[in-house]
This record gives sequence, structure tokens and C-alpha cells, in this order.
Amino acid sequence: MSRASILLGIGLSVVLATETGCGSHACNESWPADSLQIYILRDRQPGTYTVEFSVGGETHTCTVEATKETLATGAVGECSGGGGLELLRTNPPQDCVDNQCQDAYPREALLSLSFGAPDRLPLRILHDGQLERTLELKPNYRTSMPNGDGCEPTVRTATETIDLREPP
Repeated sequence: MSRASILLGIGLSVVLATETGCGSHACNESWPADSLQIYILRDRQPGTYTVEFSVGGETHTCTVEATKETLATGAVGECSGGGGLELLRTNPPQDCVDNQCQDAYPREALLSLSFGAPDRLPLRILHDGQLERTLELKPNYRTSMPNGDGCEPTVRTATETIDLREPP
């Protein structure tokens, strides 16, 4: 073997190790963001659902219209200033890992709100303009490295459930 072949081999090894940055395994290129997922449980009734919340002194308003049809099929709402509000369909899709399946969200969930990862989140939930609940969430985040140990990024995720069927 020539000296050039050995140097080329060593050079490729250094480049490959530098590009992965993850020791002995390669990172995938997934870059998930920090996230807070909130499921709102409530009886299914037509009308306009609004969720208002404040983060860093900025108020956000999300609204979704629930009709007889969209209560069964689901719908995506509109949000001002960030976040996402979704009217969830009645039969949740299945998440399956290693032949173990479960509902992607609670069957009783009517709404799903997603937003970055605030340390605290004051919320107001309204139906047809009538206040249903005011509360403040302080999520308990789980930290993970979804691309594998030693592979950036480190992300914070949390899931919270608000049950409007029960008194505050």
C-alpha cells in the first residue's frame, strides 16, 4: 500500500469523524424544536374555540371553528403570534413502535395546542366568547437528545392535559 493511500485513508477517517460529531455512530439530520403539547379535554360541541396565552409579555390568540362535520374529522385553527391550535378528530390515529400501538392523543381530547417551551404559560380558554377556564401551566419538561447520545440538539418537551369536564 502506498503512502498516499494511507494518508488518504487517515484523512477520510478524520473527516468522517468530524462530520458526525457523535463518536462511533452517525447522527441523523433531524432538528426537532423544544415543544409544549397541551391536550384540552371537553365535551364535543359546535362553536368557536379560542385559547389565549401570554409568553414573554406577548399575547397570542388561537381560534378554531367546530362544526358538526369538523367535530368528527378535525380542523386546524389560526393563531396570531405563534403556536398552533387543532380541533382533534374523534378517532385518534395510532402511534406504533415495535408492534406496540397506542392512540396518538387521548380519545377525550377536543383540542391540541402546541407552542415552544415556556417555563410558565398563563391560559384563557373560551367557547363562543364565554370564558371556560383561566389557569397557568408550569410544565415539567423532559430533556432528550433525539439524534442519539452525544448528538445535538438537546431538546425539552412536555405534554400537559387540561380537563374542562371537571370543575377548576
